[in-house]
Amino acid sequence: MLRSQGIPTKMVFGNVSPDDLYHAWNMFYTEETGWVTVSFEASEGWNRLDLTFSANGTDRNFIGDGSNYSDTAYY
Repeated sequence: MLRSQGIPTKMVFGNVSPDDLYHAWNMFYTEETGWVTVSFEASEGWNRLDLTFSANGTDRNFIGDGSNYSDTAYY
């Protein structure tokens, strides 16, 4: 959807610690901030959550600020 509005985007493939699981996430570009990882924001008392990992019962190590994600390919 962002690309249809002229906003540069990319899909990032990589691995997520601690189990080194293969995964994908999105980024977009603005002149003011450069490349930004898409994140989920919620009101106080909520955490960022990767639903693909939550759906299969993986533990809470996949909730956080994205620091456990390592990029390997961009498209």
